[in-house]
Amino acid sequence: MKRSFGALFVALLTFGLAAPGRAQEPEGYVLAPGLVRLSAGGEYAGFNQVYGPSGREAFGSARWQPLVPANFAPLRPLEASLATFLAATASRPGATPFVLGPNSLSLGTADVAIFASHVRVPLRLDVGVLPRVQIGVSLPIQRGDLLVQRVGVSGASVGENPNATANAALLGRLGANGAQLGASALLPTSESPAGRELQRRVLAATGSSLQLPRGDSVAGGVLQRRLVGTFGDSIVGSRGRWHPGDLEIDARVMLLDGVGGEPLPAGRRGIAYRLALAAGVRLPTGTESDTVAIIRRDVQAGLAGAQIGLLGDAFVGRRWWIGFGVREVFLPAASVLRRVVPPDAPLSRANSPEEVDWNPPDTLELRVTPRYRIARSISIGGDYRVGWLSASSHAGSAAGVLDTPGGLAQRVGLGLRFTSLPAYAGRETGLPIEAMLSYSRSLSGPEGSMAESGLELRGSILTSLWGRGLRH
Repeated sequence: MKRSFGALFVALLTFGLAAPGRAQEPEGYVLAPGLVRLSAGGEYAGFNQVYGPSGREAFGSARWQPLVPANFAPLRPLEASLATFLAATASRPGATPFVLGPNSLSLGTADVAIFASHVRVPLRLDVGVLPRVQIGVSLPIQRGDLLVQRVGVSGASVGENPNATANAALLGRLGANGAQLGASALLPTSESPAGRELQRRVLAATGSSLQLPRGDSVAGGVLQRRLVGTFGDSIVGSRGRWHPGDLEIDARVMLLDGVGGEPLPAGRRGIAYRLALAAGVRLPTGTESDTVAIIRRDVQAGLAGAQIGLLGDAFVGRRWWIGFGVREVFLPAASVLRRVVPPDAPLSRANSPEEVDWNPPDTLELRVTPRYRIARSISIGGDYRVGWLSASSHAGSAAGVLDTPGGLAQRVGLGLRFTSLPAYAGRETGLPIEAMLSYSRSLSGPEGSMAESGLELRGSILTSLWGRGLRH
């Protein structure tokens, strides 16, 4: 199954790769010439589950298979040293036939619970520049966090060497590579078959016993220290640094306006429509702080991109308002740093990260947001989004190793919105503002994508630099 590191990229892609215009609602309003809107807010999303072949599963569970030398690089020095020693002492008194199998040395099966979250603060400026035309610029500030809720191991047959000095001196009396084995950071546990055979040979040859670790002494800290020592990383939770995302520039052109230029028509009977064409580009100005971490914390930044789509509204009577949008987001290939490791054994190699050519997934998204206006300035509504993500691919040594499948992703949400724009247009208030609070939750996604939920709070204020603005 193509999960682990590759699947984790899919999970974090859905945080922000299809980001152009993300903070905007799917509606077709276009600012009048001279009208300026400044928007800011906060977005929070978190998850501890991803989508697997049979539904939701714990985030990170695919990578924590039994930690044996074949899939956990820190055990290989012990495996090589112990195999050499056992072969060299096989004919000594007290030795019994023993074969060091592929599962004889194991740090056990890790029990790890991880919660990942991402905070994004989008800052946006929109300006009406011509009749039926507006342009917008946005720059998000973002941060990723990892919270490790539980770390443990079970079924270990290897533990930390309790006395490397004494064990090295004792094993060194047997020659071969005994001193090297005795000084190892890890040794077989006293209860394991390998540990019992090692102890039997040493006792028969020297009359003394090794100090071997007990199986019940092996805890999550052993795994933590191996990850730090071998991979230069840890699964301990971490809080990322605030860093800028990618700069986005877009334009919106009104194609059809049956509303008469009003942001929200008030007291209108019948059905009215409006439709706008939207297009934008994403400039790779962003940075990230954990490009090659074992468990990636931050959303990918530093990517170019473009989008095109249609946004519209349908106003039905005095109460119902349905926003809708469809867009295609394109992300061209980029060079990124990655550890190129097998998807089913991400800890089997401690290789250094390398630059690879990555073709990230493109997205086709459809969004529908029905709202009911419970008062002139307040509306409540739902939100449904469905997106089709293409597969991602890599070139060079990463080709086929880090590739991820595409698929269908669905999301639903609820929201509350306040607007003073109709009252401002009617000269009933002097403060043209809008505020929105929403909650959303993932329903489905490609294998490996995150099953996340999130909150968004956004506010905006409008002002007129020239022209008639909202007041006609």
